[in-house]
Amino acid sequence: MTQAKRRRHVPALEFGERSCLPPLVPTGEAWTTAISNRTFKAKIIEYVLLSLPNQLLRDNPGKRLIVDYSDPVSYAWNPDTNVVDCALLEGLKPLGEADIKFTRYADLFERLLVDSIDGDSVPIALIHHERCLAQGLNPPRVCIYRMTIRDKPEPEPKPAGKRKKPEKKPEKKPAAKREYEFLDILALYQALRTVVLQSIGRTHLPMHAGHEIRMLTALICLTSTDFSR
Repeated sequence: MTQAKRRRHVPALEFGERSCLPPLVPTGEAWTTAISNRTFKAKIIEYVLLSLPNQLLRDNPGKRLIVDYSDPVSYAWNPDTNVVDCALLEGLKPLGEADIKFTRYADLFERLLVDSIDGDSVPIALIHHERCLAQGLNPPRVCIYRMTIRDKPEPEPKPAGKRKKPEKKPEKKPAAKREYEFLDILALYQALRTVVLQSIGRTHLPMHAGHEIRMLTALICLTSTDFSR
């Protein structure tokens, strides 16, 4: 489902460039309406960029915070001046699409834990892993922290030859708590590649060797998901 379809029923918010953020964070439907406004969202991001480095680094002088929004910027607390210093990271060009930014930090630090709310990070990480192998490089170890996938239980088969009884309305069950899992990209890559090779069988296709994951992601694109963009 595209972003426009998800928000077509959200009422519009009158919020312009000269509007100020409210003193209290909106909640419920008010927050959904507010964050759907591009100008409001941009001001929220600007506020976070101004306040987050100081809050995180003030009590952690030995740590560094990298924020890659419009430009990759590194923040660090300076104990001599008691302020946060910032500097552009050299060698990293600005990227407009946020979903693909984590791969270059995986290369930079060799190990990376990706806290993701979007499923696109999985095929992107798999493509990056396969591309590194094709270039003769050692792929970085990437682990993705995401919501656990729940398989829907199969409905029980109905006995044949009996009249259908009126179905009772199912009782509303309390919403299940969200559960999260760690997904190892290396293990997933090896498993998916094995499945592809098993599907091919004894047919040897040298032109497809090393492209198994990209063939799978091409099939994902054909399903017209957000990843297709």
